[in-house]
Amino acid sequence: MFSKTDDEFSQYLLDLFKEFHLQLLIVQPLDAKIHVVQRYVERYHVVERREGESFVGDLSVHEYINQGKEGTDETTEGESVVESTDS
Repeated sequence: MFSKTDDEFSQYLLDLFKEFHLQLLIVQPLDAKIHVVQRYVERYHVVERREGESFVGDLSVHEYINQGKEGTDETTEGESVVESTDS
């Protein structure tokens, strides 16, 4: 998300955006600082590219967390996530 900032400053920025009632579209690799944005987003749109084709999946935050607990959150090469906020 904010690749050049630490988690604390990223959270500060997200709180600021929320205070201004901004809706954000955050694009980041799936293995990035996803834990920083979890309390700010409602949905994840996972985009995956395999053998020249792109696939889009849609998960709520709760579905994503449960999927991770089940151990099925393997990252595929070219996979990234788009988060939607509703601030």
